[in-house]
Amino acid sequence: MRITYSLDIDAPIERVFSVLLDDTVSKQWIPNLAEFEYLEETDGKIGSTFREVYNERGKEIEMHGVITAYEPHHHHACEMTGEVFDLAVQYNLTEQGTATTLCQNAEITFHGLLPKIMIVLMYPMVIWMSKKQYRDSLGKFKALCEQGTENGAAES
Repeated sequence: MRITYSLDIDAPIERVFSVLLDDTVSKQWIPNLAEFEYLEETDGKIGSTFREVYNERGKEIEMHGVITAYEPHHHHACEMTGEVFDLAVQYNLTEQGTATTLCQNAEITFHGLLPKIMIVLMYPMVIWMSKKQYRDSLGKFKALCEQGTENGAAES
């Protein structure tokens, strides 16, 4: 299942990229994120591994990830693996004067027959709910970027 979402942010590209990679504010815009930690960091970021824990309806879901692309202020991508699904996410940033366009591409691959059957049967509803969740979370992300540096995000 693929989902693409794009939005314009009234903030410089450096600011948007900084907030995107600031794990101290991730919980403010990534739904249900409870924990984030780097397991191993590499010098160029690519190949760095991390662990995330989400709380979904009272259940903890743990995912392990690796950064697969990193171009400061323009591109960041990672692949995550969990018990129920895998997730590949790419963020592409384009400078628009003093503003930034962020495009997020996500590909979700479900494990097991039951989740795959459920997705096929409920595809329109799943797509609608997924897009709503992305729209809501990226709306929060946009607000964090546009509020300036008072949220504590590190400048890159």
